[in-house]
Amino acid sequence: MGMSKIITGLLVLLGFGVTQVSCIMYGSPQSDEYGSPHADFEIKGRVTDVEGDPVGDIKIVVSDLDADFQQVELAEGTTDANGDYVVTGGWYGGLSLMVTATDIDGEANGGEFPSRMQGVEIEKYDYVGGDDSWYLGKVTKTADFILGGENAIMYGVRCVGFEPKPRVTDGLQSSIENE
Repeated sequence: MGMSKIITGLLVLLGFGVTQVSCIMYGSPQSDEYGSPHADFEIKGRVTDVEGDPVGDIKIVVSDLDADFQQVELAEGTTDANGDYVVTGGWYGGLSLMVTATDIDGEANGGEFPSRMQGVEIEKYDYVGGDDSWYLGKVTKTADFILGGENAIMYGVRCVGFEPKPRVTDGLQSSIENE
């Protein structure tokens, strides 16, 4: 057996071979690739209190779920004195991101505000500038928050006087609503 046949056999075992040659022979500009889809994001918005006044020094965290459905922080930022923020980062792409606003300075920014989280839905057409390969493109979305009071924005829905009913479990993973 000749040395070129041995080298060819090794290259085929390593993933090089007929597919690559056939792409070249038939004029296909695309070669075999190994990688993962990825994208960039820019989430921006404004944080205000219930009176519409801007709230500075609010920590903004953009996160996604990993394969085990655990929340993973992708990037973070802080609102400026006008309540505005821009958080940028990269991730594997998907159909949603979670954005959380957390008060990190207590009373200093006008009150102690409870954390709020909202989902940001992403459609296929939201990806801009992809390369028709592994890079899906960049997504730019807005997520505004109203903090404090009973008219707070939570999960993108205005909740007026919302109070969840307390739940009691019977110890068997089922729950019984308190009346």
